[in-house]
Amino acid sequence: LPQISGKVNYLIIETDDEESTIHFAFLIQADADSLSYKVCTLSPKTDIDGQSLYDLYSLGGGATIQTKLTSYLGVSIDYYATMTTSDFIEVVNKLGSFIYPSPYAVKFNYDKSESDKYSVRINKGEQKISGSELSDLLRYYSNDDVNHVESNQIILYGLTQLFNEENFGNAEAIFRLFINSSTTNITVRNFQDGMKSLE
Repeated sequence: LPQISGKVNYLIIETDDEESTIHFAFLIQADADSLSYKVCTLSPKTDIDGQSLYDLYSLGGGATIQTKLTSYLGVSIDYYATMTTSDFIEVVNKLGSFIYPSPYAVKFNYDKSESDKYSVRINKGEQKISGSELSDLLRYYSNDDVNHVESNQIILYGLTQLFNEENFGNAEAIFRLFINSSTTNITVRNFQDGMKSLE
């Protein structure tokens, strides 16, 4: 993610519902002028100076990962948000569903942890993706069949379809849910400034 004036970088992290480990993380670079995005997904096993994202999360949560990534990448990660699986799904569902043209059919079950199991069932071709499917797919492509190119594509399809005029009109309600569902350094002032830049 190149450091370009006028662009803002966000770090989004999903954890299990007990907030004991992370499932996936991704960076979004948003350009309010061109209304475009760049995305970079990260495996929880990503090594930064001998520590994985798992390790960094256990030391200090999303804020520690934000600080370490900023130093490691040489790019300012301006904001971070950490959400549990349930909260991530709820926020995405508030935004709505989107169409993702899956290049693969995927059938996968993860049941190594009774309290943190998940499954993926998706056909090849155009698929309607809601919060649950998005969470499962990003977890799958970040851990069990690592494919950052595909996880980046999924996020980009979601961003370009869900950040629409209808959701812009409902932005305050969506932001309230986001704030109540996450641990984040994004403030109401940040939100208000962002809305003004898009008007």
